[in-house]
Amino acid sequence: MKTLSPSARYEFRINEEAVPIEDLIGQPNRLLDYYLQLDDLSCCSVLGGFIIYADDQVAMGETDEVSMSQTWLPAIIRLQQGENRVFVWVWEESNMTLTRQNNLMQMEDVHSSGDVVCAKVQFPFDEFVRAMLHASRPMAQFVDEFHAAIALYQKNPTFTKHSEAMDRLRFLNEEFSSDWKDLIMESESLLAD
Repeated sequence: MKTLSPSARYEFRINEEAVPIEDLIGQPNRLLDYYLQLDDLSCCSVLGGFIIYADDQVAMGETDEVSMSQTWLPAIIRLQQGENRVFVWVWEESNMTLTRQNNLMQMEDVHSSGDVVCAKVQFPFDEFVRAMLHASRPMAQFVDEFHAAIALYQKNPTFTKHSEAMDRLRFLNEEFSSDWKDLIMESESLLAD
């Protein structure tokens, strides 16, 4: 199997439009206000994830709930710690499998129906880790900004008077894990070893 060069980016879905995380840095209210105006706010409406490329061609373009995208780094860390095969919950019915063999890693997602969501691709493992870390750093920064924006809204009398608005803010705070920075640091330290 040919070994390909990995790259990745993180994007959100806003009104069905793909928005790269870099376009939201410094503008957390853009996403927060979008979520708050939705009629039905649930985990299924908080959409975002990694787009992974192999030799600059999309290898994995499925994104789903933001909480699912947060499963990538722990899976990568487990591979770095010596596990040979891990699963990533990329989307609702994902069977994404990452298999490490020495310095190489294969990635594949085949739906239980047999439909291929991500054809098997092979990357140099350390390059894949670096690509995912590169795509994760802006997300970690954005999550900090997003949590700060939520905290400001939670102090705003316009919101504190409305229990539904406060419930939505609490829900969004929980949907965006504050673990990104710690997971990035852990993976970086394992990469340096």
